[in-house]
Amino acid sequence: MASILRPGNDGVFEAAIDEYRNTWIKPARPAFDTCLRNAEREYARWMTGVPAAPKALEPTRDLALYVNGASVLAPSGFLKRRTMMMSKVEMCNVFGWDHAFNAMAHARHDPDLAWDQFMVMADYQDKYGVCPTNMNDQSCAFGIINPPVTPAKRS
Repeated sequence: MASILRPGNDGVFEAAIDEYRNTWIKPARPAFDTCLRNAEREYARWMTGVPAAPKALEPTRDLALYVNGASVLAPSGFLKRRTMMMSKVEMCNVFGWDHAFNAMAHARHDPDLAWDQFMVMADYQDKYGVCPTNMNDQSCAFGIINPPVTPAKRS
């Protein structure tokens, strides 16, 4: 569905974009200012405990952390944990090696997210120890067998 959004006489408008899998149910929404404050608090929490960087590199570090944070999906479909995609554009999957690197990147400031990245592939490890090649919320593929970079899940 396409819509044309036009601001009011004061030059301002508010819009909400809802993402849904198959049936849209109108959500209860707080006021814009409340949403803004919640987003600011969530982002401040995300930035807690990030590694120090030289002053000149802080903008680059902060941009990288923003991109990483924007690539984390809530559990849905095949993803049983919060999962960081490699990109939400061309590489909208978690991959059999990259998930471990994402875990290392977030171990200091979000250990729970780091643990989820380590274990996300183990959720689908088969009885022979093979983990998926890649997966996202809608698919789980076993196309290539890579050497393990994380410990095997114990039964």
